[in-house]
Amino acid sequence: MPGLSSELSRPIRVHLGIALGEVVASGLGSAAHSAYTVIGDAANLAARLMERAGPGETLVTEALRSATEDVATYDAADQQTLKGVTNAVPIYRL
Repeated sequence: MPGLSSELSRPIRVHLGIALGEVVASGLGSAAHSAYTVIGDAANLAARLMERAGPGETLVTEALRSATEDVATYDAADQQTLKGVTNAVPIYRL
């Protein structure tokens, strides 16, 4: 993002939420108006993590941390109750 921030002459800081799981991805609509959507528990969980992430922060689920802990370093962020998720979710910061 530093290159894009410099090009636009203003700071750009992204916030990401990443979850691991199955989703259904599909194009919807007609030739006049179409949209692409992704649905499923993992997509919803990733969206909730993104909402909680601060500028420049990436939050991930336990499943993703477990699958990638040999190639990335994570800090435990906390367990949080997220909208649409029954139990508190352990969250990790990449």
